Amino acid sequence: MTDDALTADELNKLLGPDAAGWPALGLTATRDGDRVTVRWNGEIVGYTEPSAEFPGRTIYKAVVTTAADGRPFGVGFPAGMIANDPLWFQHSERRRWLPADHPDYPTAPLPMPGPGVVGPRGADFWAALTAAGTGPERADTP
Repeated sequence: MTDDALTADELNKLLGPDAAGWPALGLTATRDGDRVTVRWNGEIVGYTEPSAEFPGRTIYKAVVTTAADGRPFGVGFPAGMIANDPLWFQHSERRRWLPADHPDYPTAPLPMPGPGVVGPRGADFWAALTAAGTGPERADTP
């Protein structure tokens, strides 16, 4: 395992343009063999692993909770889909899968980006979600 944070360019080459935006969100991604771990303030929010069903493709998993032994439990996305905003996806998946009384259930909304921000979690991203009917204006969406 390496503790060296991957750069936006390295993430783009490894996982594509969606992952390249992670450093701009304040996220740190490190590589351990064929797995990439994504952290925010030291907490693991997601990770990738190779797909068993689709060789050559990567599965992104949003961490929903952590086992007693410290292993993260992640909810997988379709093979080849990489989260452009791991914090948002983690927040959303925790709200979807965890009961409201679970200690990892989010009790506060995920902050919206500032005005004029574009890119991951920026105006373009939220506009696309809103147009698709899945934006933050829905009561069941973070």
